[in-house]
Amino acid sequence: MLFDIAFLFYLLAFLHIMLYLFLGYKNLFKATNIFVVVGLIFNIIFTIKLFYIKNNSPFDTIGEIFTFMTLSMNIIYIILYLIYKRPLLYLLISPVIIFCSIIAILKLKIVGIPTANNEFWLYIHLPFIIFGTSLFFLSAMTGLIYFLQERQIKKKHFGLIFNRFPPLETINNLNNITLLSGFAFYTIGVISGFLWALSIQYISITTHPKIIFSLISWFVFGIIILLKFIRGLSPKSGALWSIIGFISLIITYFTVITFLKG
Repeated sequence: MLFDIAFLFYLLAFLHIMLYLFLGYKNLFKATNIFVVVGLIFNIIFTIKLFYIKNNSPFDTIGEIFTFMTLSMNIIYIILYLIYKRPLLYLLISPVIIFCSIIAILKLKIVGIPTANNEFWLYIHLPFIIFGTSLFFLSAMTGLIYFLQERQIKKKHFGLIFNRFPPLETINNLNNITLLSGFAFYTIGVISGFLWALSIQYISITTHPKIIFSLISWFVFGIIILLKFIRGLSPKSGALWSIIGFISLIITYFTVITFLKG
């Protein structure tokens, strides 16, 4: 019930930010932020209640993971909004928030019995992996907006994206900060995942699909970080690689879940 209420406020936030995109009234994005904060409060209360009911991990099932994904994306938006004061950042992630919320509602099954996942490292591994993935998604979206806005500038066709979204320099800064912070979170998630696997005797750290593919994803983003911040890629190339990196991450998740059932 609590997450249903959170979803309602997320939906209201999505509708208001869409209206702001087309109408441009400041009261609309102010209402968006209010709805985001209220929805996030209910989301957090739900997670705490879930932890209390199960007496351990609040992200064991697909439904629980997706509720935490919505929570992480909204927290990231609030932090970035406080830094950049750009409400249309929410437009980049709100469709995915709505999608994740719907999946969570469909998959949630709260049972008042403890589950097996009470390992210490799990409490570090999953949250950091989820936050890292959320930040990688936002870096990919800022990369996409960079391409679209640059195209409008070259063609001198100044549409909604040019008029409503931040300038290219700000978008590039957003791409940089989300990519770097996403990599930092994901790295901690991968390391804690290794330590978690080492603590479970029946999991092989050299052959388990989740470990292998998480390392592949980490390596891909490591190469992107190396190229962008050490080799000095142009903002346009960096935006492209951010998109490619996130696509590789989605392929990784899809492969593990669908084919390898890891």
